[in-house]
Amino acid sequence: MEGINLIEKKSKNNIQWKGVANEDDPQNSIETLNQLKMTISKLMTEDEKLTGLIQLSESNTEELMQNPHLSSMAFVTFDDIRNIPDFESQTILAIKPPPGTTLEVPDPDEGAKNGEKNFEMFITSADGAIDVFLVNDRENKHSQTVS
Repeated sequence: MEGINLIEKKSKNNIQWKGVANEDDPQNSIETLNQLKMTISKLMTEDEKLTGLIQLSESNTEELMQNPHLSSMAFVTFDDIRNIPDFESQTILAIKPPPGTTLEVPDPDEGAKNGEKNFEMFITSADGAIDVFLVNDRENKHSQTVS
């Protein structure tokens, strides 16, 4: 709590409660409280919107998978992904694993040295080979099968 300025350590066994409001200016405390209430209201509205979008996505995905005609068209091409401007300078891998494959992505900040993030992923399959494709390689279409 000391790190977020709720308490102040006076000596070894003596701490003082600092609280979150300036007790000398009650008007400032009321304004801060009102701002926090507005922020909470906005966040709750955004949360409801995102929850609705998640439910819609789940519903659409379920419908897509249950309809044989639609599920046969559920794919994107390399060019579809390459033409997304936000991915232009990113390294993109397409992974085609067999059922039962596990994917683990550790926190990139763990073990980071000098503030440099360490991006890793671990893919394991006991049921066959995993196909990995480098999507944004414009010159060549490289693929590698990992056993």
